[in-house]
Amino acid sequence: MSYVFSDFPVDGGGLAAALDAFAGASLPEGLALARFDEGGLLEDASDAFLSLFGYRRAEALGKPYALFLASAGGEGADFGAAWSAAGGNSPSATIRGRRRDGSAVLLQGGFRLCERLSAAGRQLVVAGFDITGQSDVVAMLRDQLAVVQRTMLVAEFDLDGRILAANENFLAAYGYELGDLIGRYHAIFVTPAYAGTEEYRQFWASLRYGRSQVARHRRFGRDGRELWVDAFYSPVTDSSGLPIKIVEFAIDRTLERRVERRREEEARYLAERDALTGLHNRVAFTRHLQELALAQDTGRGQAHVVLVVDLDGFRTINDAYGHQAGDALLWVMGQRVRSVARDQDFVARLGADQFAIVAPTTSADADLPRQLAERLLGELPQPLDVQEERLSVGASIGVAVFGGDAGLASVAEDWLAYVDSALAEAKRAGRGTYRLFDQALHARIQRRQLIERELDGALRQGAIVLHYQPIVRLSDERIVGYEALARWTHPSLGTVSPDEFVTVAEKTGQIHAMGAALLGQALQFAASLPPEIGVAVNLSAMQLRREGLAATVTQLARLHYVDPGRIEIEITETAALGKAPAVLNNLRQLKDAGFRLSLDDFGTGYSSLSHLLLLSFDRIKIDRSFAGRFLESTECACIVDAVLGLGRALGISVIAEGIETAEGASRLRAMGCDYAQGYHFGRPLAPTDIHRLVPSSPTDAA
Repeated sequence: MSYVFSDFPVDGGGLAAALDAFAGASLPEGLALARFDEGGLLEDASDAFLSLFGYRRAEALGKPYALFLASAGGEGADFGAAWSAAGGNSPSATIRGRRRDGSAVLLQGGFRLCERLSAAGRQLVVAGFDITGQSDVVAMLRDQLAVVQRTMLVAEFDLDGRILAANENFLAAYGYELGDLIGRYHAIFVTPAYAGTEEYRQFWASLRYGRSQVARHRRFGRDGRELWVDAFYSPVTDSSGLPIKIVEFAIDRTLERRVERRREEEARYLAERDALTGLHNRVAFTRHLQELALAQDTGRGQAHVVLVVDLDGFRTINDAYGHQAGDALLWVMGQRVRSVARDQDFVARLGADQFAIVAPTTSADADLPRQLAERLLGELPQPLDVQEERLSVGASIGVAVFGGDAGLASVAEDWLAYVDSALAEAKRAGRGTYRLFDQALHARIQRRQLIERELDGALRQGAIVLHYQPIVRLSDERIVGYEALARWTHPSLGTVSPDEFVTVAEKTGQIHAMGAALLGQALQFAASLPPEIGVAVNLSAMQLRREGLAATVTQLARLHYVDPGRIEIEITETAALGKAPAVLNNLRQLKDAGFRLSLDDFGTGYSSLSHLLLLSFDRIKIDRSFAGRFLESTECACIVDAVLGLGRALGISVIAEGIETAEGASRLRAMGCDYAQGYHFGRPLAPTDIHRLVPSSPTDAA
């Protein structure tokens, strides 16, 4: 609200009279009036004026104009200027003043020279309304608008999306001149594909209906520059409330988005890189294989060679020289693998001492798998100096080709399993070599996978049963016992050897359930035999490591009313070698319970006299690899003779396995061997076929 003197309800003379009488009731509420004499001293003032400036009447009267108004500057900055301004046609003006406490006052009003009624001369009348608070709001809004213009991207659009105006920030961000934009549509800031979507149409429809929109948008400026903005689109309405245009206020987040992307890329890089070598890590390798496998599955991929390299002897160096030397060696090995690979190949470190190369190939590169493998085998073993020591490691490599005409699975996990199988073959071949995964190896893996899938069902259905091979005393070739041997005849695979399904059972943890079931069968069979005939059962290393095994075996023997002395527990040297506390406890408890202990496969690589002495074995079994060939091999004959001599010295009986001829049996008898088993004495038979082999009869009668 603003007033000029012509708005007052009295004329100039009346104004002077009103001042004399202070007839405030006839004036607008809150009007501040003051009268100054020709010398600039305050003669009188309204209560509103005195209250506004913070003075009591007695304090204010006689005080100079400058105390109230002049020192504030602006309109009427000094008394002379105010007197001059009042002499003309004084329009409404903003009058600045200062309160008693020093704070600023703003009046909306004016100045007027009035003739005195009771004396000669004139007086200056100042009249106005307090707009100090309103001015603060206006100033605040003005400041806020300046901040918006200075910091935000602002543009106006008509209801059809045509550009009406844009500030400098908007133009700079998008790279346009204002003339380039006026009249063009908002759609130039989005992709053509997005401009045609229902989402974009609904965006503008909502604005036309008066609904604001807030979101983070991806936008495009001149020459395709990418921007990210946090934008607020606000419809502007007319007096009737209908939208007439759209104003966009936006904050440019492009730099923040770039920083965010950079951080994401750095985090992704670190998450996918091996910290020591800088190569890709196993996570990145697995994802890369998954992407390639997916491309193969959709018919878009090309053939790839995958090589997995395992360093031979690294752990020994790491243990002997420490982790610092080990890390230095691994870094060098990583660089060597990278140097063998081509620029387009994917190179990774999969684990402590394992690396991989994934190389795209074509039919023209048929020799690429061999070339890469042989170059690695030539490069990696080269000696290097670490901590003043000359060190070197070998390498074993598994290789497989996927895609193209390879005919292998398109599942990444299978790819890695195939390469690992080839690597295992290379290690079995003596290390320092490579093996290429082929269809024969593929068939073996498929067979193993089928066994894994169907083992549980075979156990539940009782398809895995025991057959029994006789053990004879060589002095008279009479049967003194049987060894229980597991058998599984699969509907499609045929006979599955124990080496196959026992390995799977140990891997899956089913060995304990299978072992208990088969032990129950063996004890039931033993109960059906004459009391002088024993039964030998095999326990795996994993079974022996289980706490409470001895108690379980003892309880089963009681349930079947079988004397533990008739049961011989056979364990391999591998199982005994570990000397784990649980293994030793179980074997000692079995021995204490009366069971007999037999060391199977003696002489196959882990022989140690300490095993025989530590666990008080009752019997040694000479492995068939020696006993079955001792007639043809002088070396094998020497080993058999040495084991027989050891058994006599320690008071331990000896069984020779794999005897298939009468000549072999006769020769062993002459060498002083106690017992034997093999096809010469009888093949493994089902329990129903065993009872005709009466233990009191010679085996050749059987």
